Amino acid sequence: EGCGREWHIPSFDTKPLSDALVSGDAETVEREFRLALKGSVSVFDYNEAFYHGMIVGLLQNVATVRSNDEYGEGRPDIVALAEDCGIILEVKCVMPKALAQAKKSQPDMDEDDLVDVLVAHKLDEAQQQIVDRKYVRAVLRHEPLARTVKSYAVCFCRKWCMVRLVE
Repeated sequence: EGCGREWHIPSFDTKPLSDALVSGDAETVEREFRLALKGSVSVFDYNEAFYHGMIVGLLQNVATVRSNDEYGEGRPDIVALAEDCGIILEVKCVMPKALAQAKKSQPDMDEDDLVDVLVAHKLDEAQQQIVDRKYVRAVLRHEPLARTVKSYAVCFCRKWCMVRLVE
């Protein structure tokens, strides 16, 4: 019975995501990631490797993607090359255990507000990593096609994410 059914997997247009990454439009990048999350993941898909792989998959058709390669003094999660722009994505994730601990220590705080606080902390961590490990300079130096570089701190929490342009 299942063999005769047609399956429809909706497509995701990655052009708006790619354009936003190249132009430095973190708000649109965040919206596009949220759209991808809404249409494809479960609240039980929650570790950093999952989100990392999702982003690599989304960018595969619109950019040359490097995952965990050495640049500067570390390994940015994702470096993509689109047109003549290098794109650095440092991905973080708020794990369920951290959220549960935060709920215990802040029982009166609304869960959405708590998630915002935890995600903002992780964005700060990702931003500091990009700066401290000199990822931008390294991409400009080692990727001959990259004339500019846009860096993003990205943090996921279940089906939610926030994105910050790192300048």
